[in-house]
Amino acid sequence: MSNWDFNQKLKDDYAQAKRISTSYEGEQECLCMALLMRHGVNFVLLKPRKIKQKNSKSLAALFMTIDEIHIGQQRFKFSELIHNEINEAEKTITSIADSRKTKYRKRNLVSATNNFLYEMLKSIGYNTSLKSTRATHYVIKMKRIKSISGFGVDYQTWKDISLIGQQINQKFRSEFEDLNTKREMPVLFQFQQISSLMFPDISGKILDSLLIDFIFHHRDNNKKIITSSINDELIDISLTEIEKEKDIVYRIVDCAFGRFFSQISTPSSNGK
Repeated sequence: MSNWDFNQKLKDDYAQAKRISTSYEGEQECLCMALLMRHGVNFVLLKPRKIKQKNSKSLAALFMTIDEIHIGQQRFKFSELIHNEINEAEKTITSIADSRKTKYRKRNLVSATNNFLYEMLKSIGYNTSLKSTRATHYVIKMKRIKSISGFGVDYQTWKDISLIGQQINQKFRSEFEDLNTKREMPVLFQFQQISSLMFPDISGKILDSLLIDFIFHHRDNNKKIITSSINDELIDISLTEIEKEKDIVYRIVDCAFGRFFSQISTPSSNGK
């Protein structure tokens, strides 16, 4: 093998590793959201700027931007929940070129989002182990989950997490595509149908107080939060109705995870 071929192979291997790493960030995020949704947490997500990949056969997961978290009758602006971590990270990139700041800001948003969702799951009793990752000066160190179990789920390898997270990510994207709304439009997702095979129905367990206490703790740390009661009119929006007269348009989506998960075969269900 020539030096050129060897160097090209190294570049290709590095690019592939980077794609896998980036995809896993979206996969972990979606799995964490789905686990929280089975406890009754609802998420307002912003429609990604691009739904389809350039390569139509690519299954790489897209990162989902969370606009709000709804727990019981409480509504929390997500940007306020991760404000402190993002603000601290911003201080480290003030000296770098503006052309690179956007890249680091996006990376920090991804890490801060995943870290917060991870801590939410820990706060209600999920058991996890983390992959060892290297810290960098400019980017928040993301807590990459290697295994997670609790409340009837048991994913013992990152491949398990990657597989189910990828499927959930694809489902979110297809829901956005079906809605045919403008990019970055906020959409409220509810976990109304749950498969007993994959995610047992535990919506009756009262964990709202634990999650809200966890979020209030972050409010005290960040010194800033937006909390309000969910408008009853919003809850009553039908699946097919969009309130165009409102500044922020919500559409309640029944993700039908019960039907969706029942069709997924994971390594853990195949004699792993």
